[in-house]
Amino acid sequence: MTAQKNTKTPQNLEDLFDEFLKEVEKDLKSKGSFWNPTFVTAAQIPNARTVVLRELEVPFFIIHTDIRSQKWIEVEQNPNTLLHFYCPNRRWQMKVTGLVEKMGESECKAEWAKISQSSKEVYGLPFSPGLPCTDPKTAGTPKKLSSKDEEKNSFENFGALRIVASEMESLQLASPEREGYHQRALWCLKKQDYSYLTP
Repeated sequence: MTAQKNTKTPQNLEDLFDEFLKEVEKDLKSKGSFWNPTFVTAAQIPNARTVVLRELEVPFFIIHTDIRSQKWIEVEQNPNTLLHFYCPNRRWQMKVTGLVEKMGESECKAEWAKISQSSKEVYGLPFSPGLPCTDPKTAGTPKKLSSKDEEKNSFENFGALRIVASEMESLQLASPEREGYHQRALWCLKKQDYSYLTP
């Protein structure tokens, strides 16, 4: 007798990762937990920061950044990277490993057109992110972009990064739907190979 499929607990690993991607797409619209992954670089020492995931089209994960920031320098030195997602309500962690590449000017212009005016203004701040400052209010308060030249200057600090995923590793913590056990699994995108892992 075939067991009835539980829509809350995927019966195979392809379904599990498909479910995660659908949940991410949902959070991109609602600004939920998966909307803000941690982006990890490792030029000399590991460096992690919370970012906004802008777009997802497997295997591509798109984020934006200031090209004056440390992470822009670090991805040049070492393109290996990791995105870490966690949602406490879902009790679900996902690690996405792969290579990061800088998007070209035409692609950046397309990304620039999608972001809000207030986001564009942030890229117009006169100081590079992470530098020491004496007045945090002045350093962190963006000015209105009142002309095309000001927006052009702001755009010059804008960059878009494309993370090309090679592996995705899921860890779902114990819940009633999983009868109280943790479930860990790996998806190798290049080989299209799925496997369970010991939690």
